Amino acid sequence: MNTQEELQIAFEEYEKGSFIKHKKR
Repeated sequence: MNTQEELQIAFEEYEKGSFIKHKKR
């Protein structure tokens, strides 16, 4: 469960592609 702040950060990382590299699901 992520807070809205964490979701915003995760979304930004997702747009950069870093999130995909960190977590491949």
